[in-house]
Amino acid sequence: MSPAVPRSRVVPLLGRLVTGALVVALVVTTGPGVATTAPKPNIHTVQRQVDALGRKVDVLAEQYDVARIRLAAAQRRSAAATKRVRTQQAAVEQLRKKIAALATSAYMGGPTDVASLVTARSPQDFVDKSASLELLSEQDKRQVSTFTKASKQLSSQRTDAAKALAEQRTETAKIGHTRATIMTLLGKQKRVLAQLQKQAAAKRAKQLAQQRAQAAAAARAAQQAKERARQRASRAAARATSSPSKSSAPSAPSAPANPPSGSGNVSAVIAYAQAQIGKPYEWGADGPDSFDCSGLTMMAWKQAGVSLPHSSQLQYSEGGPHVSKSQLRPGDLVFFYQPISHVALYVGNGRMITAPQTGENVKYADLGSSYYQSNYTGAVRPG
Repeated sequence: MSPAVPRSRVVPLLGRLVTGALVVALVVTTGPGVATTAPKPNIHTVQRQVDALGRKVDVLAEQYDVARIRLAAAQRRSAAATKRVRTQQAAVEQLRKKIAALATSAYMGGPTDVASLVTARSPQDFVDKSASLELLSEQDKRQVSTFTKASKQLSSQRTDAAKALAEQRTETAKIGHTRATIMTLLGKQKRVLAQLQKQAAAKRAKQLAQQRAQAAAAARAAQQAKERARQRASRAAARATSSPSKSSAPSAPSAPANPPSGSGNVSAVIAYAQAQIGKPYEWGADGPDSFDCSGLTMMAWKQAGVSLPHSSQLQYSEGGPHVSKSQLRPGDLVFFYQPISHVALYVGNGRMITAPQTGENVKYADLGSSYYQSNYTGAVRPG
């Protein structure tokens, strides 16, 4: 159960992602008054840039899911360490009361260094000073020594747990900040792409209008030619002395047959996923109104009583036995990219239900498409 992205690789990877995103975005973010030799952007170039940024967002989404799991674990460890320290402090306080009673009794019986106990700054300080007094039994002294060592160990554990928690919070925040930076660049790219698509649509509409006008002119010319031919044939028929020939009409074609439909086996899982089709992708979401890829598969399998982690990497490593592509059955989870950053629910007949990426909705997709074939990693059968 080890997340696939070690902490030591997170910061350098984030740096490469941001740098790559800035380079990708440079072509379309250069202002109109800046001298540049970059070529004029076109739809295909900007679309590739949008796809590249979308992939970076997918990778960061997976890292963020893993970081949230790590953060929750660090919070639990820190809380447990704090609880152990408080329990130990309570035990020390009980010993302090016992020693205070002994000190009072000793003072009534003769001189002793009770003042040092009275001025102790904390329970631990009280125990440390009491250990040097002669008023303690051997058993009490051993207990003082045991508490002293345990208190120091627990204090060290609590410090380490708090440090690990702070580091994990910093790591999670860095991933979120990097995603926000890339999402801003992605938004700019999408606006440029939308503008180019609008221009292309206007150009296509103009070309279509021209083509329709040309087609209408050609149709009128053909009709005129047909009318002239009819008139010539009519005049020729009036001069002819032979009888007209007979012709036969062609037979009507047969209607095509309807293709057969398929079905799935894991009805509760697949029915849930089908019900989410059309809902938007949202990073880190697991419903009910939006989903990311692993959130959708996690909630779908929850309908069958199977608990999966909210991470495509952890679903691949912990979700169940791996199966080959030739053995896929409806309900299996299919995974993509290296490192893994996307998962979808296979529903049979080469199709899957997926929450693709930011800006898209939950939908059906073809597992056999060249894109998914080239990025396919493996499959898991939960349950």
